[in-house]
Amino acid sequence: MEDQAVDRVHRIGQTCPVKVIRFIVKNSVEEKMIQICKRKSALANISVVEHQSREEMTKQRLEELKTLFE
Repeated sequence: MEDQAVDRVHRIGQTCPVKVIRFIVKNSVEEKMIQICKRKSALANISVVEHQSREEMTKQRLEELKTLFE
């Protein structure tokens, strides 16, 4: 979702340089969600390359949900 927002800033016809700054509150739900998104992105890349099983992906998702409540 954030990638989509950044891409929108770089729309066709944009002639000026664009700088995207993201503020994240330490130890917040937002920070954990960003970590989960990063892991999901890495997981997607790995699963495409290594054909990761559904069981492994489900296990990873459960671990991600647990981190939200820590």
